[in-house]
Amino acid sequence: MTGREWDRTDESKDTKFYASPRFVYHIDDHFVETLKRFYLETFKADGSYLDIMSSWVSHYPEELSYKRVAGLGMNEDELKKNKQLTEWAIKDLNEENAKLDYEDESFDFVTNTVSVQYLINPVQIFTEVGRILKEGGMYICSFSNRMFPTKAVRIWMGSSENERVELVKGYYRSSKFFEEPKVFQYIDHYSHDPVYIVYARKIISKLRK
Repeated sequence: MTGREWDRTDESKDTKFYASPRFVYHIDDHFVETLKRFYLETFKADGSYLDIMSSWVSHYPEELSYKRVAGLGMNEDELKKNKQLTEWAIKDLNEENAKLDYEDESFDFVTNTVSVQYLINPVQIFTEVGRILKEGGMYICSFSNRMFPTKAVRIWMGSSENERVELVKGYYRSSKFFEEPKVFQYIDHYSHDPVYIVYARKIISKLRK
């Protein structure tokens, strides 16, 4: 890789791009319901959760109770409207040397919904996620084929959907914090947005190489 893989058509500040709230779904209803079912089967009740690159909805299942749901996003109005968040903060994960402002092993689950394609330093952020997850905790990245094309990184734009899955799996591996990532997918291009969910648990320290 040359380094230009992480360039974007629009290299203006992300704070400017996300300054206006967007109270819309960026994927279709089928994607949302599929993701919620996956979460319902995977989450645990009364856990601690962090939704990174969050907005006005997190798509967490209403059937579960949550001890803590933190959100990091780019637009204050969107985060204020997200009723599932117990706390939130403005955070640009594409700023230089971005860190997640939480203590080590703070969360049981971290989620990133349809936004991984915008990370210009993905391994750095995946490593930070690994740091703040509890041992055995899980990081879940979901995405489809929709995006803001001017803000998606070059390597994402130039990859097929299957190649994007492999790319995200590579982020997990490169961080050194996670077990081998797994994939759930539901693909029906004729009727629905494709659903890709890549997820992995944090390695227990005594097993980490």
